Amino acid sequence: MIVVSGPSCVGKSITVARLVQLYNYETVKALTSRRKRRNEADGQEYSFVNYSMLKELMAKDNTGFWDVPVKREIYGYLRTDIESAIGKEKVIIQSTSTIAIHIKKCFHNITLVFFDFQTEREQIRRMKKRFRDEAEIHYRLSHAFLERQNSALFDHVFFSDRPRDFVSLLEKQEILSY
Repeated sequence: MIVVSGPSCVGKSITVARLVQLYNYETVKALTSRRKRRNEADGQEYSFVNYSMLKELMAKDNTGFWDVPVKREIYGYLRTDIESAIGKEKVIIQSTSTIAIHIKKCFHNITLVFFDFQTEREQIRRMKKRFRDEAEIHYRLSHAFLERQNSALFDHVFFSDRPRDFVSLLEKQEILSY
């Protein structure tokens, strides 16, 4: 299993989708309490769940891997979903660095990959394209700083301002199963 992390807008979703398409990777759907964006459907990248329900799951030990990276929205994976995926050869998920590190502590045989922007200018450009609210952009830039602090705990760190580069970087490092 490969777990991909990185700042908002870096290209995690694009990379995961390309690996599913090109190499038949499977994914595990993350749970989140945030609202769907216009281009999202429940059950594709995320399962959109009631905040109270996720808060309850977070309160129980050993139910999953959780983080609250953006305001008060919860993201995470059920432990049973991760356990089911561990035995499979070609699985890739995306998560916050906190969740990735927690999963690695429980299951040592996974590979953690961190994607980051090559330039701050591109990071800000992409965030402004996706998020109109300046407060939201500022919050996500602050969270990116926290994500980067955890990147030293990852097996691989890649930098690019072009999201499509990440697949070839993974191929060159022979991280993928074909």
